[in-house]
Amino acid sequence: MPVTIPCAICDAPIEICPSHAPRRATCSKPCRVSWQRKFEIEPDELLLAVWTEPVTSVAASFDVSDKAIEKRCKRLNVPKPPRGYWAKIQNGIPHREALFELGWLWEEIEELGEKLAVAEESAREEEVVPA
Repeated sequence: MPVTIPCAICDAPIEICPSHAPRRATCSKPCRVSWQRKFEIEPDELLLAVWTEPVTSVAASFDVSDKAIEKRCKRLNVPKPPRGYWAKIQNGIPHREALFELGWLWEEIEELGEKLAVAEESAREEEVVPA
């Protein structure tokens, strides 16, 4: 005799056998993926986060691993700072010069600068929401 439980994401009814009820929470794979995701973040927010502090710090703030941040960057097509970037920044090397020394082309650096400017502008617009 099946039991009916609501999906944890979309509230759609799920008919399952009683023994599966404790383990089943979602109706479909898309709902399951959303339910298992530990944190939600917009691409612009993630871009600003990984370029303003090291990935390990960003990961700690979301209570996930740095690998989870790396995977989310890859999924959202967000460029991450290359290995050694934060060491160069700590030694006083400017942002653009540090990226150039780490093998980035000037075109890539300019493109990143444009993306960061757009992300910062959208973050400022979200902060100042008219009442």
